[in-house]
Amino acid sequence: VELINVKDGTQIWGTHVNQPFTNIFEVQRKITDAIAESLVSKNSPLVTASRPAEYTENSDSYRMYLKARHLLQNKTFDNIGLAIKCFQASISNDPANVLSYIGIGECHSWLQTFEYISHEKAFPLINNFISRANELNPEVPELYVLKGDAARNLEWDFDKAGDLYAKALILNPNHADATRAYANLLTLKGEFSSALNVIGKLKRLDPISTVHSVTIGRIFYYCGHYDNALLELNEALELEPRNFIALVLLGCSYLEMKKFDEAIQKFRDAYEIQNYVEFQALMGNCFAQSGETKKAQEILETLKEKSKSEYVPNGLFSYIYVGLNNIEKAFESLELAFVHKEESLVVLKINPTLASLRLDPRFDDLLQRIGLPVG
Repeated sequence: VELINVKDGTQIWGTHVNQPFTNIFEVQRKITDAIAESLVSKNSPLVTASRPAEYTENSDSYRMYLKARHLLQNKTFDNIGLAIKCFQASISNDPANVLSYIGIGECHSWLQTFEYISHEKAFPLINNFISRANELNPEVPELYVLKGDAARNLEWDFDKAGDLYAKALILNPNHADATRAYANLLTLKGEFSSALNVIGKLKRLDPISTVHSVTIGRIFYYCGHYDNALLELNEALELEPRNFIALVLLGCSYLEMKKFDEAIQKFRDAYEIQNYVEFQALMGNCFAQSGETKKAQEILETLKEKSKSEYVPNGLFSYIYVGLNNIEKAFESLELAFVHKEESLVVLKINPTLASLRLDPRFDDLLQRIGLPVG
């Protein structure tokens, strides 16, 4: 183990740690202790820093947990399913590994976010894993992030969500997921400057993070700064060309800039990677706005037919109806989305695709019922 001066490459301190590599956690502890003992001044009182809680001592459980987290870096439907299996394998190796229970809850939260499963199906599943994790260790930052996501997306209790994210950040002020979640909460409430300030801290710490760039790009998109959104999202795609979230947000930005051909291409690129029904609905809106109403109607009918055999969120139909200027049908779709508590409604206040509805009194009424600020 060496401590190196990065300016000139000279060694400041170094030692050898000889331990059998039979338990990775024990090796980690031995190395930490050796470094701490050597670096603490002999003339200073020895202060023992508290270590982060060890969530598992089982190396197989830990390995499967890390594999699941790796899969979730690209949240396709297949990857989320594989991640759930890895988390389950992690729990099989160590039934007390709290992070893996939280991970399964997070997976179901993502399935609902991408609207692969309904609110009715997601709510009991996520709460079940929250309860199990809470029994094992209630003071885990990741658990408060998951609780905050549930409060925001399932319960529409935005104040409660803010409190839970704040608790996660008290436990770990540098927790990236908690920071992003809090920034996203500020965004959906329309507090864009505050959201950018929050996420900007993470960007400065890790300037080449794809996730940070996508989050910032999303905020710029929602606040109408489309050129800035394009810069951030293209930066993310340089690092991860198949990031379908960045691709669809690029498409949405081009759509608002009335660059319809570019928008359609990005939506198609995203749909090729992940056949998510929202991408179809956005293409329908784009075709309608560009005057290709026949193509928009075809997508509308395709989604209606698909909804007979699989889950298609009601709120997505409003995208196409707005493009076709059928305001009554758009509000009918949004009301059905409200009845079924669809997650897409949490961004209703800031969603540029539905901006033409904002002057209708029914829009503010819906915002109030969801619990979002009006105006």
